[in-house]
Amino acid sequence: MTAPTQHCPQCWTERPLEEFISRDGSRFVQWCMPCRDRYKGAGAAWASLTPAERRARMRARPKRRTGDGHHVTFTLRSGNKKTGRIPVSMTDMQSCPTSCSFRDAGCYAEFHNLRAHWARVPERGMSWADFCAAVARLPIGQLWRHNEAGDLPGVGDELDVDAFRELVRANARAGARGFTFTHKPLRRRVERAAVADGNRVGLTVNLCVSLAGDARIALERIRESLRACAHMPARDRLAVYARGRCSSAEGQRLSRMRWVALEPR
Repeated sequence: MTAPTQHCPQCWTERPLEEFISRDGSRFVQWCMPCRDRYKGAGAAWASLTPAERRARMRARPKRRTGDGHHVTFTLRSGNKKTGRIPVSMTDMQSCPTSCSFRDAGCYAEFHNLRAHWARVPERGMSWADFCAAVARLPIGQLWRHNEAGDLPGVGDELDVDAFRELVRANARAGARGFTFTHKPLRRRVERAAVADGNRVGLTVNLCVSLAGDARIALERIRESLRACAHMPARDRLAVYARGRCSSAEGQRLSRMRWVALEPR
């Protein structure tokens, strides 16, 4: 007779039933004993490990299935306490930019409990086209989070503009209120334009910078802009957007546009 087993939602494996008994023996618990030892309780050493030590204990990033691009999981009612019970998605690991300062260096999705689910996106996820079709069926006004883990479509630093625009159209067709974050550098003008268009029509994309590197650069650009704009009237100051070149005619034009948009009606 086969010994009874139970599925652990953290390591995603079938384990003997006795591994799901609490330490005091009084009840059954959700996680198996190896996962509890690794992540929780007095015996958990995971929280004290450095990113390098955690990386040494982890499996390599799973490869994408070939033939049909990214894969995405889409949960219509999340159990994530931070987002609340809203729809959430995850995109496979290959969507993350190689330039991200958190990659292999402390990324929450990579080094914490969420990884067990993220690593299985290539196996369990739907195609990008099916994901967009699911987004298009959301109720009008539905708030949803794109990418609890993963980034915008495109391998590494590149943004797949066509795939991203497909998602923007699906969100707009549903009249939903999607939001997400990206660490992609958006070096090409067409990438920045696509993200700006998405923000205008209801898919909010927040651009992230690392506290260690990019933020210092961004702050210096703000200071340069303020110095260059000091001689200009308040309505013509561009500050952040001009990146230190707000004395140009183009910078002044953009500055006026931003001020007009912010003026009370």
